[in-house]
Amino acid sequence: MKWGVGRKEDGGTVTLMTRKTPLGAEITVSDDGVGFDQEQPPQDGKEHVGLQLVRGRLQMVCAAKLTTQSKIGQGTLMRVLIPYSCDETAGSFTQTKAPSH
Repeated sequence: MKWGVGRKEDGGTVTLMTRKTPLGAEITVSDDGVGFDQEQPPQDGKEHVGLQLVRGRLQMVCAAKLTTQSKIGQGTLMRVLIPYSCDETAGSFTQTKAPSH
């Protein structure tokens, strides 16, 4: 997110939201920055594997799912869904039901 807003001439806004869903805890981070083309990484000699690595770690550690939406000039939305329970192969997070607050 810092890259999207930081590259915007007049700055921008980053919004962080959390909520409980029937499937798990959801974390949403969005910005109104420069956005990026999800289908075509920049041709700048870099590997651009950051999102792929984050997705893999989230899946491995807590069976979480990361989804990304972005449009050039409009910003980016990233959503992480962390299930309330995970099996032993996906990490050590275990919770049988949503916490009540």
